[in-house]
Amino acid sequence: MVDIIDTQARIDALDIQQSILCEAPAGSGKTELLTQRFLKLLALVDQPEKIWAITFTKKAAQEMQDRIIRSLRKASDPEPSAEHEKNNWQLAIAAMANDQQNGWNLIQNPGRLNVRTFDSLCAFLVKNLPLNTSFGAAVQPVENPQPLYQEAVRSLLNAYDQNPEADWGPALERMLAHRDNLWTDFEKLAIEMLRSRDQWLHALPLVFDPANSSDEDLQQLQQMLHAHATDLLAQVFFGLGTHNVSELEPLMQFCICNLQQEQNDSVADVKNTDFSLQPDARNIVFFRLLANSLLTQKGEWKKRLDKRSGFPTGKGINEQNKKMMQSIIAELSDNDQLRMLLKQLQEFPDLATQNQDQDIIRDLMVLLPQLVAHLFLVFRQHNQVDFAEISLKALQALEHDDAPTDLALTLDYQLQHLMVDEFQDTSFSQVRLIDKLTQNWHPNDGKTLFCVGDAMQSIYGFRAAKVGLFMNIRDHGIGNISLKRIRLQSNFRSHQQVVEWVNQTFSQVLPPKDNIQYSAVSYHPSTAVKPALPLPVTVHVAINDHAESSEAAHVVEQIRLIKQQAPSASIAVLAKNRSHLQPTIELLRRQKIPFQAVDIYSLKKLPAINDICLLHEALRYPGNSLAWLSLMHSPLLGLRLDQIASINQLALAEKRTHLSILSGILNQDISAPDITLPDISRIVYFIEEITQAYQYKARYFEQQWLDMIWRRLGGYAIYPDSNSHNAVHSYLQLISQLDQPCSMREVHERLERLFINTTVQESAPVQIMTMHKSKGLEFDHVFLVGLNKLGRNDDPGFLLWEETVQSDNEANLLLAPIESRGGVKTGLYKYLSEFNKIKQKFEQGRLLYVACTRAIQSLHLSFCTTYDAETDTLKPPSANSLAGEIWPEIQNAVQVIPVANLTPAATEMSVSNSITRLKQRVSINSEPHSGVLDPWRLASPPPENLFNHPVLDFNTLERRLGTVIHRFLEKHAAGWNPDNGSVQNWLLNEALRHAIPQVEQQTFISRASRMLTNISADERLQWLLTGDGADYSRSEYQLIFKTGGRVRTLIIDRVVVHDNTTWLVDYKTSCPKAGQTLEEFLDHESQVYQSQMDIYRKALLAKNFPAIKMYLYFPEISHWHQLLS
Repeated sequence: MVDIIDTQARIDALDIQQSILCEAPAGSGKTELLTQRFLKLLALVDQPEKIWAITFTKKAAQEMQDRIIRSLRKASDPEPSAEHEKNNWQLAIAAMANDQQNGWNLIQNPGRLNVRTFDSLCAFLVKNLPLNTSFGAAVQPVENPQPLYQEAVRSLLNAYDQNPEADWGPALERMLAHRDNLWTDFEKLAIEMLRSRDQWLHALPLVFDPANSSDEDLQQLQQMLHAHATDLLAQVFFGLGTHNVSELEPLMQFCICNLQQEQNDSVADVKNTDFSLQPDARNIVFFRLLANSLLTQKGEWKKRLDKRSGFPTGKGINEQNKKMMQSIIAELSDNDQLRMLLKQLQEFPDLATQNQDQDIIRDLMVLLPQLVAHLFLVFRQHNQVDFAEISLKALQALEHDDAPTDLALTLDYQLQHLMVDEFQDTSFSQVRLIDKLTQNWHPNDGKTLFCVGDAMQSIYGFRAAKVGLFMNIRDHGIGNISLKRIRLQSNFRSHQQVVEWVNQTFSQVLPPKDNIQYSAVSYHPSTAVKPALPLPVTVHVAINDHAESSEAAHVVEQIRLIKQQAPSASIAVLAKNRSHLQPTIELLRRQKIPFQAVDIYSLKKLPAINDICLLHEALRYPGNSLAWLSLMHSPLLGLRLDQIASINQLALAEKRTHLSILSGILNQDISAPDITLPDISRIVYFIEEITQAYQYKARYFEQQWLDMIWRRLGGYAIYPDSNSHNAVHSYLQLISQLDQPCSMREVHERLERLFINTTVQESAPVQIMTMHKSKGLEFDHVFLVGLNKLGRNDDPGFLLWEETVQSDNEANLLLAPIESRGGVKTGLYKYLSEFNKIKQKFEQGRLLYVACTRAIQSLHLSFCTTYDAETDTLKPPSANSLAGEIWPEIQNAVQVIPVANLTPAATEMSVSNSITRLKQRVSINSEPHSGVLDPWRLASPPPENLFNHPVLDFNTLERRLGTVIHRFLEKHAAGWNPDNGSVQNWLLNEALRHAIPQVEQQTFISRASRMLTNISADERLQWLLTGDGADYSRSEYQLIFKTGGRVRTLIIDRVVVHDNTTWLVDYKTSCPKAGQTLEEFLDHESQVYQSQMDIYRKALLAKNFPAIKMYLYFPEISHWHQLLS
């Protein structure tokens, strides 16, 4: 039996008389501990609704509720033998006894368990008090509020257009001028501010009264900056140590005196006798001078001192002071946290010159409330809100004018025990919510708060999570509640060799001490419960010319070997960003290894989406040269680059659109020697479809119109795989959801957030996800790829702000307006940018820790780098990459991926292997029955009215039925011979593909089935379709010729040459109408199609086909009708 090192801590965590903050590192059994405490509370309370458990995701909430219900069900089972199961069983028995005594029936009524997400809790609070939260009725939160934000910004701009004299108008004008009057830039920044308003809106009243901003408001901002400066100086002071401070003060006086002799501008107004390193904001200049003396301009410890540093060479006092300063630098050089603080000091703005941004801040304080007000009007108009609005209104529901509301008082009676999962990921607004829910709690009143989390797993800073709040509440409590601190150490997930590697590595990667302001979290080791396996943690690096491909090939090969040895083992491939996973995804797909990827593969990566976007943009904007040039090169038309260059030169010379040039080439108005007969075949069909599409445009919604053109041009045939089909349908659905008319810019912006979610039937597919998505999961084998790659920077809004945690869990707010467009970051904005970079670097180390601790049995890391021939070593990865975080710990253990082990096929990357060239409707070659007439003329031109048929509606049932039957006959002639069940499924799919209304689907399938039955039973037709013994046979035979000054195309359904006779067959899905005899019906059809069949016959004769027989075939009545010439 394995000893659990933290058994007592786990017992203490179940003390339901105390409020507790439990630090639970990865694999420590946090969810089971929450379940056990919930069960123990169920045995105590008189109503289960008095226990609330809050987490962040619906999945986590559902998992917790399921665990509780499973435990309650097991209460009726025999006592288990395992110790931890026995504990759960005993707690469940006590809970079920209370359940039965009070008649709760929780197993039948699990909804009585209050397990919620923060979002659902906020929605519950708002729903219970709609009038107080300014909503008159229940509103619907939306997953993607981007269109609402955009509408609000444009509403603000429209309001200005209608009333330029509005009191906020000048502020808008100045802000636009600050960004070069680019309204698209203004819109982008404003949307980012609205998206994050729950992070800054609460703080504005503490800084400004938007209706009456004054210098006092700005002074309050300045006071916050001074407070932040004082805190920074205090951290530097204590980091230096009192003994060093006492030595540094006279050394810096010496330094200043020397610099002034050198007339250095940095000390022009400094009196060396006033120099002090006491942590007071008034001494910021002295501390900055110290930072510049200790560090280089790049923020590294100085290795040498000279007169430019204030320490000239020489003997006596010069030599003595220089050596003393060098000794202090050597002593401090191991303190990386102090180095970062000093680097921050180098960037810290001059407190006396921060007035330059005040006018911009004033303008923003006027504009932002207006922007939020317009957003609220948009919410009311659509009866929709985002989750940020729900959160803001929930806080209002609990407190009004600094006093608890009736709802807060009611909840205070109902809520007795609050449990919060993943507490390290809370934001200021979520902590305020917890504070409001517990504001009337007092010690020993029987109410408890249980917070569980792990600061080392705080990785959601980009969502406003503040790990400093976790650390501050851990040390100081929240509101009136003091929390007992408990730390777990046992790791039940990973085997010993993985845990030991993580301990050894991350004790060096994470900082040695916590720092709340910088979100720095020190490492605490875990102890493995599972024994070691002979599977050491591996680190591989690819360095050849195709390093990225080599890395992917190595990873896929290792996955293949694992699946051979353990088919049911769970495997995950993780990376920091989605794009870093693409090489591995492509190789897994090519090698047909099943995988599952959720929100990873962007729709924009698919060639089908690229092509339909080009088609969409080209159709919308005939003058968009780039779209048309790209479209011509796509598989929809397939022209060569040299041909496209010629067409482009003609378009420029003639000052015409590219579509017009293509039409001119076909009509011989324009000479294009690069265009050959095979090209003409494709261009003719392309132009005809595009021309007809413009005729039909007004009859359809845009997505229907685009779908019709895509289908007619063969898009679905070019990309036949299901991923491409699903992606195109998602694109069309996106078009339908956008307000019309919408810009292509809006389409592309929305497309950025659409992904292909692959689904597979295999029981253990390889899981592909980002490191952030993997949090809370575990896998037998974990591969971390692309560790050398850098992440992207988030776009800022109008303001850059930083909320630093104070002891009362409130925020000390620093605000800096964005620089002018194209300007250089200066002052406070630059400082906050650097401040955030430090926090992000700390968080990046924690992200890698989270990824590594997903592994149960084995962990594999890989990245790419280059080989330095001069030093005969591997070049270190970027210090800002994940690999750079751990490079000092892994550099002696990396294994180079051998190039010799990789086959050329393994290293080739392709976007997709499912692209098919558009099938030509005619084979243009030297055979005698070529479909193009040369010189494109008939000896006897057809009547012009042959081409003047009325435009048929593509959406009629008759038209769709004809299309499907013709498609079946073409497939049947090509060898497709399905059974009846397959035919029925195919017909149903065709009905869905052609968007046949549900009320017509039964009629469609019934009629189509009858026709297909007749087709199968018709011996003559079967012979013609198979072409047995025929000299020549062709379906969809295409004829291209010129008449009346225009190029025309005709398509014959079936042509068969046998025994010196040509069978010319045209399929017709019409049938006699009610009361119409067969003879009358055939006479009518002959009159309609005689001229068309005659031109078919003449065209075939012109191509030297032998004697021709012309037939119309009617599958619905299984009848052949011969037409005479």
